[in-house]
Amino acid sequence: MPVFAADKLTELSTRLLEGMGTPRDAARSVAENCLYGHDSHGMALLPRFIKDVETGKIKPKAVTETVKRSVSAARIDGHRGFGQLTTRDAMSTAIEIAKETGVSAVTADNCN
Repeated sequence: MPVFAADKLTELSTRLLEGMGTPRDAARSVAENCLYGHDSHGMALLPRFIKDVETGKIKPKAVTETVKRSVSAARIDGHRGFGQLTTRDAMSTAIEIAKETGVSAVTADNCN
């Protein structure tokens, strides 16, 4: 099995995601996220991402939106973007709320 340097693999993956219409910062974030985790959640996902963008399942330019927020909870809509980006934004929202109230619950919809 070939071995690739992480920085080279990240740059290659970022360029691939950009080529599918993903903004550079978002593409890099997804690519970096794919470097880690289980075999089923790493770089092996890139061919599926290509297919999902081509079929419209993933919207590469989607922007996460907080559609509802209360004192200790929020609902995030990923607008069919990459799950890595939606969950990153959901976690940031959860941390922000928890810092204010001590507890939070955040759900995410349409996040692949």
